[in-house]
Amino acid sequence: MEKEMKAWLKKYNIFTWLISVLISVLIWFFVVSQLNPDMDARFKNIDIQITDIEQLTANGLAIVSGGNETADVKVRGKRDKVALLEADSFKITASVASITVPGTYNLSYNIDVPDVSVVAKTPSQISVVIDHISSKTVPAEIKFTGKMPEGYILQDYDLSPDAIIVKGPESQLDMIKQAVVNFDLTNNKKSQQTTLSYTFYDGKGNVLDIDGLTVDTPAIVFSSYVVQVKTVPLVLDVISEGMYAENIATITVGPKEIEIMGDPSVVAAINRLSVGTVNLKTMLKSHQTSVQFDIDLPDGVTTEYDGDTAQIKVEPQGYGYGLVVLTADNFEPIEGYSYLKGATIAVEVFGQTNVVNRLLDTDMIVKVMSISKDESSVTATVSLDISCKYEDIDVLGAHTLHVLISDSSNEAVAQ
Repeated sequence: MEKEMKAWLKKYNIFTWLISVLISVLIWFFVVSQLNPDMDARFKNIDIQITDIEQLTANGLAIVSGGNETADVKVRGKRDKVALLEADSFKITASVASITVPGTYNLSYNIDVPDVSVVAKTPSQISVVIDHISSKTVPAEIKFTGKMPEGYILQDYDLSPDAIIVKGPESQLDMIKQAVVNFDLTNNKKSQQTTLSYTFYDGKGNVLDIDGLTVDTPAIVFSSYVVQVKTVPLVLDVISEGMYAENIATITVGPKEIEIMGDPSVVAAINRLSVGTVNLKTMLKSHQTSVQFDIDLPDGVTTEYDGDTAQIKVEPQGYGYGLVVLTADNFEPIEGYSYLKGATIAVEVFGQTNVVNRLLDTDMIVKVMSISKDESSVTATVSLDISCKYEDIDVLGAHTLHVLISDSSNEAVAQ
C-alpha cells in the first residue's frame, strides 16, 4: 500500500504541485503587503461632542464656554481603511456627568474611529467653564432707523411682550441689559403690526452673541399707530339772494385753516372742512356782521387747534346803511282817516353806498297794506309797504303808523 501511494504521488507530481501553491500564496501576501501598506493620516478640527448635558442641567448648571471645542487626530491603519475615513467617521466625546458645582474643568475625551488606531491627539484635554443656571427679565426696546414720510407721524407704538424672560448661565445673564428690535420708518404711511426678531445688548450698547440661552419668546410683535397730518382750509357755505350776493361783502373765516390729524385712510380724503352755512340777506338785514360755528371733525380725526369754533365776519364792501325820513306828505290819503302833518317815519335802507347817500324821501314808494281799528279807540294802526324806486336799495324792517279816525280830535302818531 505504501509503495502504491509513493508511486501515485510520484506519478502525479503532488509534491511539486503543493510547493508551487505555497510559493504562490507567499508571493500573494508579499504583493498585497506592498500594495496596501500601513499608513498614518491626520484629521483636523473634528468636533468634540459634550455628553451627559442633561445631568448637568439636572444639577442646575450650564456650560458657559468650552462647549464647542475641536481636536486634531492622527491615526494609523491600512491604506485602504484610512482612505475611507472622513470627519464624520470620528466620534469624539467628553462627559460632564461628574460635574456638580460651578467652576473651570479640564476634561479628557474619547475617540472612536473604525478599523484604525489613534496614535496622537491635540489637545490632550479640553477646558470648560460651568456656571449656575438662572433666569432674568430683560426689557424690550426698539431702535428706529430712517424718517417718517412728510405729513405722517408715528403717534404711538407698542411692543408685545415688553420684556423677555431669559434663562441661562448667571455670568452670561449679567451681561444682558436689553433686547432690541429694529424698525425702519421709511415709507411707513399706515398703522401696522409686524413680528420682529430681537438682539441682546450689553450696558455699553454692544451686541451680545451668546449660545446656550433659552427664551420665553423668539420674537416681539411691534404695533405702530400712524396718523397723517394735513392742513386744510375752513370754508363757509353762503346763500345769496337777489342783491345780497357774495360780491357785496368781504367774508372771512377765522382761522382760515387748521391742522388735522388722524387715520391716513380718513385724512387723505379730506381737502376742506365746511363750518356751516349763512344767509347773507338775513345777516345784513339784521345788522349781523359776525357769527360763530362749531368746528365738527369726522370720526377718527383730531386737531391741536386751541379753539373749537370758527369765527365768521361779514363786512359790506361798497354797500351800507342809511336813513330816509318820510313825512305825511309822502303818505297816500286814506279815506276816513287823517295824518298829523308833523308826523314822520324814519326808514332804514341798505344798498350801494353812493346811492344810499343821495336818497330823498321822494325816492321812496309808500303803500297802505292794511288798517287795524279798535272800535273803542279813536285811532287805527296802518301797515305800510315801503320800497325804493332804485333796484339795489332794500328797505329794512316793518313799518306801521297810528292814524286818527276822521271824527276824532286826536292826532296821528308815527311808528
